[in-house]
Amino acid sequence: METTDENTMSILIATDLHLGYKENDCIRGDDSFNTCVEIFEIADKNNVDFILLGGDLFHKSQPTISTLLRTMNIFAKYCLGDGASKIEILCERNANFGHSSLSTIKGVNFKNHNIKVKMPVFSIHGNHDCLRGKDYFSAIDHLSVAGYLNHFGRSTNLKEIKIDPICIQKGTTKLALYGLGYVADTRLHELFEEQKVKFQPIQQGASGEWFKLFVLHQNRTDRGSIATKDFIPENFIDEDINLIVWGHEHACEIDRDWKSGKSRVLQPGSSIATSLRESESKDKHVAILEIKGDNFNLIPIPLETVRPLHIETIILENFIDPHFKTKINNSQNNEKIQKTVIEVYNKTIKSAISKTYHEAENKRRKPLVRIKVDATGFESISAKGIDAQLLKKVANPNEIIHIFPRKNLLPADNRIDTSNLCQEKLNVEDLVHTYLKDNKEKTKMFNPSQLNDALIQFVYHDDKKAIEECCNKVTSKAINDLKELDLGGSREKISSKAFAFFEDKNKTSLPHNRAQSNDNHSIAVTSHSTYEGPPRKKNRLE
Repeated sequence: METTDENTMSILIATDLHLGYKENDCIRGDDSFNTCVEIFEIADKNNVDFILLGGDLFHKSQPTISTLLRTMNIFAKYCLGDGASKIEILCERNANFGHSSLSTIKGVNFKNHNIKVKMPVFSIHGNHDCLRGKDYFSAIDHLSVAGYLNHFGRSTNLKEIKIDPICIQKGTTKLALYGLGYVADTRLHELFEEQKVKFQPIQQGASGEWFKLFVLHQNRTDRGSIATKDFIPENFIDEDINLIVWGHEHACEIDRDWKSGKSRVLQPGSSIATSLRESESKDKHVAILEIKGDNFNLIPIPLETVRPLHIETIILENFIDPHFKTKINNSQNNEKIQKTVIEVYNKTIKSAISKTYHEAENKRRKPLVRIKVDATGFESISAKGIDAQLLKKVANPNEIIHIFPRKNLLPADNRIDTSNLCQEKLNVEDLVHTYLKDNKEKTKMFNPSQLNDALIQFVYHDDKKAIEECCNKVTSKAINDLKELDLGGSREKISSKAFAFFEDKNKTSLPHNRAQSNDNHSIAVTSHSTYEGPPRKKNRLE
């Protein structure tokens, strides 16, 4: 398809590219970059007017030099060069764009006379490439400052968020592009409830003439965490928005027609599987959005470079002779059970490979295979002994088997104590919240969001200075605030005034936009946690 209608605006939409994911893996290290190239080639082949990215362009908030260089090479090849832009910017506010104060590029990159842009890219930041540091920079600002893309949707005032539109026109079609980069879900939920998230009016022409598109990067569904407001309901978003592009959710639901009032939600999903779960096993797509006047058309395009993922669940008790199960502590019976288990593993893995390998082999890609094993009623089951030839045919040989106990069926004397293993997983915010909620000696200068964000950066993004930076920033600000207070009186009165001041500040303090993943950034406290990101200690069942 090649758009030739001068009044039809064509946009390629993608989210969650996670460039640099598993970059050191000898098998999967190139996956994110290969799919990124495919996305740009789709945009080029279909002659779209611009590309819209919904956050998490990078997998880490501090990408490695290798990831940055490879990304810049891709953007330089497909975005820079001769070719006049087919879209016109009628209204832009510099506050929309996340440029560094040191950058000579102000506003959209294709209006800068120092560079030639053939394919404009607009992107918000996600939770993985979130705003960091005292100047609130994102990893994608590397590309923004260099003129490769337009970073918009930055918001650092979290007492009230005002979302300004970028007004774009092609022929008679006018687009109001609203964007909001990642904000801590609980804080944004509260701001919506307090009606402090405001979509600013369009300044050019009557609002009825504009197609309104909003892109955000947040939890879309309630994941059942202790923080009950850890998601954004669709009905929070203004009904005047014609189409909502929802980043952060990795499941591709691009064909579903979900509506909230007059708004339609488009959830492209990620372009790479960052966890071995059912939602990631669906076919990955990008979409081309065609807008003409107030009408639009969505064209899903499957991604061919995505590595196939097959997930299967087996229940061991269906394969084991009941006679063995009654004597589970007998070492000889344990050996027979283990031998049977390995036979089941090999057969299941072979079947899973056969369902995906023909496709993957044609494209020279080994598939991802996940076997979820319900080991209810059995003692420690080992995955050692799986056929080595089968392991050579998959891309994740060390992550195939995932063992979990469903429930205890054995007599008490034969039962393993799994009480600590069967708890629901808790994310970092839940842990901080649980610890502080009943603590009489509550923190005065810090709030849970600040501690949560710093801890996430330290644990999951290998930011060794995150906690130190957080402490220094809060302490420095506290000293400056105290200097402005009238602290006359006794020592006890001074302490009372200071503590009251910080308690009041914490109610409205600005949480940092630190990373909080797609319900993946959680501390694994169960044997059946599905998070595949940060390294974790293997439990004895694995």
